[in-house]
Amino acid sequence: MGNTLTDEELVERILTGQNEAITILIQRYQDFAFNLTYKIVRNTQDAEESVQDSFVKAIRAIRAFKQQSSFKTWLYRIVYNTALNHAQRGQKHQSIELDQLDDKQLSTGNAPAVSRYDRLFQAKLIRNAFDKLSPENRIIMSLYYLEQASIEEISEITMMDINLIKVRLHRSREQLKKILKNQGYEKP
Repeated sequence: MGNTLTDEELVERILTGQNEAITILIQRYQDFAFNLTYKIVRNTQDAEESVQDSFVKAIRAIRAFKQQSSFKTWLYRIVYNTALNHAQRGQKHQSIELDQLDDKQLSTGNAPAVSRYDRLFQAKLIRNAFDKLSPENRIIMSLYYLEQASIEEISEITMMDINLIKVRLHRSREQLKKILKNQGYEKP
């Protein structure tokens, strides 16, 4: 069975008892599921546990997938809700260590060359400001800016109204600007 099958074809194979399709779906979405979850629970061990729980829930509920939305959106909704439940149960919220950030994440685009130390420092300021957002707003911002999800997709994943997503994006941007200004951060 190849990795070229669509999600829907893989779901059909799972429903007919071809369990190797489960492995392909998990491999296809495990990185994104982990990244999404980590942005909520802020701890590697908790994120791994939450992702595992999410995939178990998804496989158990696969018959409930009605293809009204894409499989990806359906799965991400499960991942999102499971991560929120983990966070609400008092899971630890830790910041990413600066050493875990790679140069791609620290890219400054067309800005003049900035030393790695300066980029790391700027990333830490931004990460600290980002951590002050609520888990729901962190995930909305991450989905929109880092994963380039549309507002409609974010609405499907979070089950929030489209207008609420727009308001939360706007308020989160304003909150980040205010926090960064108070920290003395100047845009490069």
